[in-house]
Amino acid sequence: MDNSNKSKRLLLIIELLQTGGYFNATEIANHCQVHPRTVHRYIKTLQENGLRIIYDQQRQGYHLKGNNLLAPMDMSQDEAVSLIILCECLGRVNTGLPFSEPARTAVMKLHNSLPEKLKSYVTAMMEGTSIKVEALAKLTEVRHHYNLLRDALSEKESVRIVYNSFSDQKEITTLLSVYRLLFCKHSWYVIGRSSIHREIRTFNVARLQDVTKVGKKYQIPPRFNVERYLGNAWQMIRSRPYDCKIKLVFSPKVAKNVAEVRWHKTQQTTFLADGSLEFEVQVDGTQEICWWILGYGSEVQVLSPPILREFVRQHAEKMLELNR
Repeated sequence: MDNSNKSKRLLLIIELLQTGGYFNATEIANHCQVHPRTVHRYIKTLQENGLRIIYDQQRQGYHLKGNNLLAPMDMSQDEAVSLIILCECLGRVNTGLPFSEPARTAVMKLHNSLPEKLKSYVTAMMEGTSIKVEALAKLTEVRHHYNLLRDALSEKESVRIVYNSFSDQKEITTLLSVYRLLFCKHSWYVIGRSSIHREIRTFNVARLQDVTKVGKKYQIPPRFNVERYLGNAWQMIRSRPYDCKIKLVFSPKVAKNVAEVRWHKTQQTTFLADGSLEFEVQVDGTQEICWWILGYGSEVQVLSPPILREFVRQHAEKMLELNR
């Protein structure tokens, strides 16, 4: 690697750390488009040159201590347009998502401060651009619960939640130590240690009935991170059998549509001679991916494993019976 590329990536790391957050090697690597092993070398280089970069075991990430080293850079046209359009379009949709409304008002202030020529360009782009978000859980009614969870995470104080549990088919009450707030697919989720389950669990914020602060302090385990917790779940629910190798074949009708999306970090796709698509993935559990497969109906065939093939067959038979 030439020195100019290395210098640019060192600056990218500094810019990222100057945001005040905690970032692990994988997150920094994705930001700089390098391998995580390279990140460790870059961090060491920066430390040797006097930067106070520390690794926080509690938060499992690197953090820059001290004042900013670089002056804020002027925002480019593409950066300004992208930020304003993204926040404005998401904020105009009545989703009830936390952050969307404040983000919209913030970028409007940024928009008003732009030079007239750039402001006109951004206005035209905003009028001609829309972002359609998928179906979302109704979060407006539980905004107060979300705020309490956010505060609990910031202050590391447990909360007592009353939760409409889908798996238990009843309301449950548990003491929750909040480890992470996660937005995935349709809703916000809170991940943390549940007192009645005596393990880390995931709860859908939209199904919370009540959240109460209890003032009890807790510590997030040093080795906890979301990626490790979710493992190879298809989306969010990790279950047995673990590391299940799944092989599907999609018909030529939907093959390109499936191939153009990165559905899972382990997926491998191969187009066959007849235009169909062989799709392989390794996941923890088969139930979540089963629902995705059923959405493609007769355009997909399950080759393996037998347990998933049988699961899909049973559901197809029930659907046929219900719709006779």
